[in-house]
Amino acid sequence: GDAFWGHLLSTEHFGRESKNYSLVSKHDLNDPKFNECTQAGHCMIYAKSEDKIFELYDSRAIVLMQMRFDGYIGFPGGLIEDGESVVQGLNRELLEEMNLDIVKFPVKDDDFVTAHFCPNKNICLNFYSREVSYEDIKLIESSSIRAGDHGSE
Repeated sequence: GDAFWGHLLSTEHFGRESKNYSLVSKHDLNDPKFNECTQAGHCMIYAKSEDKIFELYDSRAIVLMQMRFDGYIGFPGGLIEDGESVVQGLNRELLEEMNLDIVKFPVKDDDFVTAHFCPNKNICLNFYSREVSYEDIKLIESSSIRAGDHGSE
């Protein structure tokens, strides 16, 4: 693997590309095989916007993403720890990575968008979407630099 995975080296294989993902419905996530696999949760936090981009293009939303330690841009989130539900683990990750006020802006089960399973890696990737106000997204973004894991994951 790459030398820069550091303390995350044991999870490196989850971050590598695979073409072997299949869509999993919310209902099918109750299948026992998904309880036994590694779970990951990520969330798109966004605010609707009508701002102009370069005074030319209409914007539809402001979306928060982050630069990962490996140089890729991605949505905040990560691996779910044993004993956590996906939503609990995702909220923990958002607090660690973005300093998100999870009392004011919790991700909930109703924010679920989609899930994909990779049998080669035995991992289920759960994706959520959380809308916040235009004003709140600016506050969330500015507070993210005070996150404990800011810039390290």
